[in-house]
Amino acid sequence: MNIVFVIINSITIFLLFYYVFTYFLQLNRYEVLTTISVCGTRLLSITLIFVAIDILEVLIKLIILTKVMNIILSLLILCFRFVCLVVVFKIILKKNKLKFTHRVVRHASLCVIAYSTLIVLTLNLPIVLNLFILKFYIAYIIANSISIFIEYLIIKKYIYATKQKLKKYPNIIKIGITGSYGKTSTKFILTKLLQTKYIVKCTPNSYNTLMGVSKFILETNLNGVQILIIEMGAVRLKDITKLCNLVDPSIGILTSIGKQHLDTFHSCANIVKGKAELSNYILQHNGLMVFNCTNADCEKIYLELEKSKNSNKIIGVYDNSYNTDDKNYAKINYLYKIHNISQNGTLFSINELNTKMVAYLSTILLGESNVVNIAMSVAVARNLGVDFDSIANEVSRLNFVTNRMELRTGLSGASVIYDAYNSNEFSYQEMLKTVSRFNCNTKILITPGVVDLGRIQYDVNIKLAKLSFDVFDEVWVINSVNKYAFKDAESLTLNKCVVKYFSSLNKEIFDTVNQLSSGYLVVFENDLPDIYK
Repeated sequence: MNIVFVIINSITIFLLFYYVFTYFLQLNRYEVLTTISVCGTRLLSITLIFVAIDILEVLIKLIILTKVMNIILSLLILCFRFVCLVVVFKIILKKNKLKFTHRVVRHASLCVIAYSTLIVLTLNLPIVLNLFILKFYIAYIIANSISIFIEYLIIKKYIYATKQKLKKYPNIIKIGITGSYGKTSTKFILTKLLQTKYIVKCTPNSYNTLMGVSKFILETNLNGVQILIIEMGAVRLKDITKLCNLVDPSIGILTSIGKQHLDTFHSCANIVKGKAELSNYILQHNGLMVFNCTNADCEKIYLELEKSKNSNKIIGVYDNSYNTDDKNYAKINYLYKIHNISQNGTLFSINELNTKMVAYLSTILLGESNVVNIAMSVAVARNLGVDFDSIANEVSRLNFVTNRMELRTGLSGASVIYDAYNSNEFSYQEMLKTVSRFNCNTKILITPGVVDLGRIQYDVNIKLAKLSFDVFDEVWVINSVNKYAFKDAESLTLNKCVVKYFSSLNKEIFDTVNQLSSGYLVVFENDLPDIYK
């Protein structure tokens, strides 16, 4: 009975600790070893608390030799561990819950089995070899090793099945789209343009990982499909190469390169190298590649490839500021020019240089980034035989992509822009540039700042904060993740901007926004309201 009691109580504590530990590791997103390095400080702090509790327990038990006192002490230690974990647990739940994916559930089950086995095997061992934290890490490592092997087999199975299915449809044109930002918007725009002439399927929402793309292809009826558009995401080197080997695209689009996922790429040079994997694959297989040359790193890759024998297989998209006297000008296929941006949308033109045709287009979409996305989509559509009249008609009918510079109207008439999907330094500045053109009485920004930038996060956010104070009348900073960067920027700038700080995106904030009248513009920027609620 005593053994059963110890096991049940130990597993209860173990599961709470597992939740906290795995939440910090974000097991559903990253490899464990990578995220230990990213979340090292938080993991170390909670581990040290439990090491201290274990050491205290050992010292007391070595002094107190009576069996009754040892049982009482064990119960007290269990309660203390439980209280500590519940406190941390509640703090976590205020931010965001751990997603119990199949991967996490499988890992947790293996961990419980390993831990329970260790309890039984170590009951009669000396107390110094029977520490909770020691057994936890041993169980975690065992479960993780088994999980990695199981996941390897599952991935291999899915990849094989996906390749076998695609072999049955050799005539489908496959288009890969990658970039640090702009992938999803470009994917949906290109799908709309190509649907005027072809039967097109694209990956839904933000399905852009190896397993996500495999699942989409396996679950999609490809009968009659002429074009398949695949969004390709990457958080580390070789991710894009793996997706290319899976799908075998013949056309590619590189939307942008920026400081995203630095915690897993480790350097800006690796990000450039990772995004260039798509163009390398496409050109090695004699395909067509389109580049957003308004982005410096994309242009750099483009110009390097322009010197190669495959230069006729690449297309660069530039804005009208491009130097027409440059010797490479004749090889640039598309230029765009923005004529007006307002709350009503964007007016612009696209110049197809090789045919000298100019198309004048209008869209309700906001900002230069959307114009670039449209221009790259036009480049692909034109190379696949879509006429400009069909393109102009479809561009005028484009709708906002959810949470990507999406303009809505508040309950009391305020203009509300949701740019609330995984912001980055470039898209944040693009939002500021767009909002600065709007004529409103009061402009309010609601944001946690930009995240996932590793060591440069503070510097980037203090820069963005200063720029925000120049554009907005009020800035509401959500969560503490970049609070100090905004506070320091506030102390360094002289402006009339009102800065407010909130621990989370709560109901009161939404109620306040819903009460604002038509003279107000509110912008939700970066992963709101999904994460910082």
